[in-house]
Amino acid sequence: MSAAGPEATALEVVTRTWAYLRARSQAGPGYRPDHVGIAACRIAQQAGRAFGLWLRPRPVQAMVANPVAHAAIVGGMQDLRTQASSFFGRQGAEPDWPQEAVMAFSNDTPAQAGGYPGHLVLTLCNGADTLLADPSLPRFQRPGLEITAPLLGTLPGPDLQGVAVFHTGDAVVSYHPYDDRGAFRLSADWKQWRPRYRQAVGAIVRQVRRGA
Repeated sequence: MSAAGPEATALEVVTRTWAYLRARSQAGPGYRPDHVGIAACRIAQQAGRAFGLWLRPRPVQAMVANPVAHAAIVGGMQDLRTQASSFFGRQGAEPDWPQEAVMAFSNDTPAQAGGYPGHLVLTLCNGADTLLADPSLPRFQRPGLEITAPLLGTLPGPDLQGVAVFHTGDAVVSYHPYDDRGAFRLSADWKQWRPRYRQAVGAIVRQVRRGA
């Protein structure tokens, strides 16, 4: 285990995982920031093991809202379940839905279309609580919804129970338990340990160790 402690080390690992994947996607083909969630979790999981972190994959449904959208939901202007069944970035159809409201959802790609209809995060037992790490959260960013860094939050108890809500930057993130029946493990991004994944893990571990 790193001398920095599990929480600080996990945050370092997921932050550097996203930075690495983001840089590679901008440099050329390979990783796509908008479809990199499973790959990011797989790489972060393996990198974490170098520091004694046993990060477990946890399928969820995620909803991300800017402050205007969050206030509208809390105020009862929109039904959350109706909105959560929409595609990414789709605005509410109600006439009183604020124009400035921006939301994003994880279930934008139907499974039958070859996508993964959910979102993958990592959890880590931390005493009586659980750490939840989302290395690919910035992929939800869009105009009016600023998310620039991965998320690391604390859940009370041994696992995600019900809905967990976190505030990060200028966004509100909600995670809902999701039983995908192990679908993420069938993804090529999870089950095929590619040479580029080994390169990514090695680079991330070195960066965390030297703090660069």
